[in-house]
Amino acid sequence: MLEQYLWKIFGYFKWELVKEIQLLCQRLDFIHVVDKCKFSFLNKLCMNCFNGTLHAFLFFKRSIAARKLYTKYDVIIGDFVSYSAVFYDFNNCVLGN
Repeated sequence: MLEQYLWKIFGYFKWELVKEIQLLCQRLDFIHVVDKCKFSFLNKLCMNCFNGTLHAFLFFKRSIAARKLYTKYDVIIGDFVSYSAVFYDFNNCVLGN
């Protein structure tokens, strides 16, 4: 019933409306939150001077998952990735740019 009213009033289904509300509130969806956490972890790992953590970062850096993650946000592996880069991608996903 609610879905019919949302469709009539806004022209959206309820699952389409959530992403736009998140965008207006400058909040990320789950996928982008997870990616931001990955970047935060990798940034801290890269900044750490201990030999073991540096080797772990270098091992991850050569993986396919790392290439996909960094290519998705168009950043260089090892660079500091800010919240704005992840939010910019979310903005493009919602607005369809």
